[in-house]
Amino acid sequence: MNFHTFELSYKLSTDDVRIVYNELYNASGQNYKPKDDCAVFNALQDYGIIIFIKKYKQDEYNHHVLYYRINPRRVLENHNYIGIFNSKNIDKLIKKFNILIKTVSPFFT
Repeated sequence: MNFHTFELSYKLSTDDVRIVYNELYNASGQNYKPKDDCAVFNALQDYGIIIFIKKYKQDEYNHHVLYYRINPRRVLENHNYIGIFNSKNIDKLIKKFNILIKTVSPFFT
């Protein structure tokens, strides 16, 4: 299977929301872009990874979801964003992703 970009998501617990925001904000510095219902962290954008937290309101409750938008070619091939990723290289992608995400915060290990 071949693809260009994909997204992973994880619903955060109420306790994790504050921790994740703080960790990402501290790691991102000027690369933090708050919006009304979303906070975008571009610290790894040059490596093909954009991290964001989106708030969803359902009835009287708020839910927060952590997203990773990943361009595998940029992760693996020194910022090469043109082209299609072949899933046979998924092990390499996971290894490199884990190395990069640990540079953001040890919380994500």
